[in-house]
Amino acid sequence: MNRWTPKTVLIVGGVVVLGAWYLKGKAGEALASAGQAINPTNNDNIIYRGANGLWASVTDGKGTIGTDLYDWLHGED
Repeated sequence: MNRWTPKTVLIVGGVVVLGAWYLKGKAGEALASAGQAINPTNNDNIIYRGANGLWASVTDGKGTIGTDLYDWLHGED
């Protein structure tokens, strides 16, 4: 005698709605974070950090790609 009463349906429905609302919020936060990680105008994006990290390991951390390129083109004063 397993019956779904109106009260049980409302409780289960409420739990499902609250769960979906919570997951939607978490998904939005994750998408915003991922969007900033690949945003080309963000100086802390993943490509910028990776390229400068690689450059720092090759040049012993003396500068960024941009500063070293500028120094190379304009000479160090």
